[in-house]
Amino acid sequence: MKKVLIAALSTGLIFGMAGCASNSDEQLATTETTARPTSLEVAQPEIATSDIAEIPSDVIVASESQAPEGENASVPGTWHTVSIKPNDDGTGAPEHYVQFTETNINYGHMEDEEFVVDYSDAITLLNKTVNGGFTIQAKSSTGTEYTYRTAENDTTVLEYYSTWNEAEYADNYSANSSLMRQE
Repeated sequence: MKKVLIAALSTGLIFGMAGCASNSDEQLATTETTARPTSLEVAQPEIATSDIAEIPSDVIVASESQAPEGENASVPGTWHTVSIKPNDDGTGAPEHYVQFTETNINYGHMEDEEFVVDYSDAITLLNKTVNGGFTIQAKSSTGTEYTYRTAENDTTVLEYYSTWNEAEYADNYSANSSLMRQE
């Protein structure tokens, strides 16, 4: 009889412990899943499929909105460097005027209020930001990698960094090579 009683108590104790252990695992699992987000939504920019055919495969373009109909410039307007060079008549003018296309950054000068291209650098990344700014990475014909990024508080300024690595921006910023949009 003692053996039956001990066996019954042991069996009850074992099932009770297993139930508690099972319940603890469920509570732990519930705590872990509620502490973590169940889903993460990442907004992906939309690019019209008709635009994809026009973009060379070696150029990465991400945009949250498309340029107005008929506008081929990826970053609208004519820009100029902050640095000024002296003219023959003693006046000053920007060192370069700049226009952007979907694939190139065109550097040039103005003749009779018309933009004339002197040389171009290939765009390797063009990203339109949520706040309407841009990040443009390009590579010169000599292999120099650089970035233009819209200033945080002024969309009429593209700041110049002589690197693609954002972690190195602070050490590679150049105010003279930064651009301002022409009015």
